Amino acid sequence: MGTVTSVDGSTTKRVRTSLGALVVIALVGTGLTTSTATADVTKPKVAADTKSGTALKVDWTDVKGAASYRVQYSATKSFDDAKTLPAKGDPAITTSETTVTGLTTDKTYFVRVADVSDSGKVGTYSAATEAKAAFKFEAPGDIFRTKVDRDSMTASWKGVSGAPGYTVRVYSKGNPTKFFTTTGTSVNLTGLKSSTNYFIRVYVVQPAAGSTDEVRLSDDSPEIQQSTTSYKLATPDGLKMTSQSPTSVGLSWTGVSGAPDGAAYKLSYAYNYAQDDHQKTSPAFKGTSAKLTGLRNDTTYFGILYLVDKDGKRLSASSGIVTIKSTVPRGTISGKVDGVTGSDLTAAAYTTSGYVAEAVTVGSDNKYSLNVRPGNYKVQLMYTGGDNKASAWARSGSDGGWTFGAASTIVVDAGKTTDAPDVDIKNGKVVSGKVVDKNGDAIRDVDLTAIAARGDERDVISLTRSGSDGSFSLEGLGSGDYWIRASYSGDGFKIESVSLDVSKDLGVKVTLDTLPFRSKYGASMHGTRKVGKTMNVTATPWLAGTYPTTKATMSYQWKRNGSPIKGATKRTYKLVSADRGKKLSVTATAKRYGYTTGSVTSTAKSIS
Repeated sequence: MGTVTSVDGSTTKRVRTSLGALVVIALVGTGLTTSTATADVTKPKVAADTKSGTALKVDWTDVKGAASYRVQYSATKSFDDAKTLPAKGDPAITTSETTVTGLTTDKTYFVRVADVSDSGKVGTYSAATEAKAAFKFEAPGDIFRTKVDRDSMTASWKGVSGAPGYTVRVYSKGNPTKFFTTTGTSVNLTGLKSSTNYFIRVYVVQPAAGSTDEVRLSDDSPEIQQSTTSYKLATPDGLKMTSQSPTSVGLSWTGVSGAPDGAAYKLSYAYNYAQDDHQKTSPAFKGTSAKLTGLRNDTTYFGILYLVDKDGKRLSASSGIVTIKSTVPRGTISGKVDGVTGSDLTAAAYTTSGYVAEAVTVGSDNKYSLNVRPGNYKVQLMYTGGDNKASAWARSGSDGGWTFGAASTIVVDAGKTTDAPDVDIKNGKVVSGKVVDKNGDAIRDVDLTAIAARGDERDVISLTRSGSDGSFSLEGLGSGDYWIRASYSGDGFKIESVSLDVSKDLGVKVTLDTLPFRSKYGASMHGTRKVGKTMNVTATPWLAGTYPTTKATMSYQWKRNGSPIKGATKRTYKLVSADRGKKLSVTATAKRYGYTTGSVTSTAKSIS
């Protein structure tokens, strides 16, 4: 018995009978072929060659007497697509290390090793090691180009933490590829051809130093394209929108270096990128900011900027396209609330169709301001605190209305402020009580809603859920007529509505009736009708509810000549001498909370 030292310094006992006669190990947890003893090669140590990104360095412990080694690698644990080194015609691997090349960056591989005897017999492969071919650094991203002119441009990108340097590859069809190396995150790309489309990508490098060549340390960034221009001066950069209104936008940009006296900027803008749908050109803009006016309300434009001389002759190519958006015209509703702290109130403007257009928290000064499109609105002041306060709608000549229909209509014009009627929030009325079933037992988890019953209005004013003892309390109600609607939150019980005139605090008991089962099924007996034999009953559970369908709980009672047999309450019943000459039947009873208990009795049959 001998020992082999592994790559991590530990020792593994192994039995060898002779060179090439190898015993194998169960490759536990590797997903590889299972065998029964120790492999001759220890599990290899595998590491990414971070200077390549497409290679893995593999080393393992020497096997005494091995003539050479085989290395297999695969993208699957099962090694279904395994490749083997050395490849046919390549020299044998006689040392305990090698490099696997030609791999895909950031892809995981599984690697294992076997020894080969002098006679060429391959031993058992080791357990596999999982590793990923990878560069030392991630690829740079977010490449930007600025200062584009006829023979140069500046490229910049998002830096990679710890990167010692970068190389920018610049390619154009039919022209030599150019490389620019820098330790920063931007570089001026010079010596380019005018009016030429270039493909640009960046990768991390260890820059060349002395006699040491440059070493690539990352994969390529995503590639971008940029064309040089036919103009000597650079393209304007940094065009952006700085402000918006319904008919204008503010713009700013970075000025072009070297612009002659009298030069200015012009903006082409249209409804589309191609600048051919309702295209317009702005007046000449001096400086590096301007206001573009005369826009349509709530409209998106696409704009490009370029430099012109004092006579309007173009001096640069167009900037990148920027989206320009005018806003929707708006007016303002302002109002004031009394009777409660502003932070416990939300002011909401509703369209006359009942849709919320804007909602804000009332300020600490109990004032609010709602910015909405021109039109007609109603304003609700919703109480969100913990006291019994009634929400209200702004209504002229009163302290507020408690329904949508009672609210005043507020007309809002563009660019103007309209005052809403003041609202005084007051204590609300309370409807409290208990929800019970027909037997007077409490029902918990019933949703109760106070719904306004004024004309055809059905506003929800307050809602709550009954507690474990069936009790509930609906607060914050204004004086008026209501429907108190009770709906069980689970399966079962009919919905109940109680009509109330609420002019003061009221107590009410709400009784819910049970629901019938949705489907019923008959009961039938099976078996030999002789004393000593066992009968059984079939009764499918009754269905309750809609979807998802639930089933009732079934119970059984066997009967002799119509009278219950004591203790015979199972699905099976063994016939006794007292049953001889009698008629036997069984009653199946369905029960489920919230549903009316139902029973069905099978056809009676004589027993012999």
